[in-house]
Amino acid sequence: MKGFQLVLEFYKSTLLINISIAALSLLFNFNISSFCFVFCTFGFLTVVLYKEYYSKNIFYFYYNNNLSKKYLYSVSFVFNILL
Repeated sequence: MKGFQLVLEFYKSTLLINISIAALSLLFNFNISSFCFVFCTFGFLTVVLYKEYYSKNIFYFYYNNNLSKKYLYSVSFVFNILL
């Protein structure tokens, strides 16, 4: 249960950046399907690049709780698809 709460906390930290990138696509295209596409793909890739470049130290916390980067990113991607 603790691991799931940590994954949700990680996902919440990625959500703001992802939604803002997708909202920009909605402003320029006025199409909900482009919002969904950007939210699931380009927004998520932007979050991954941002986290890899600026937030390297935060992953030590997740490593200490037996959660790898690969697991965190894959669960976040699945959450994006389901959302």
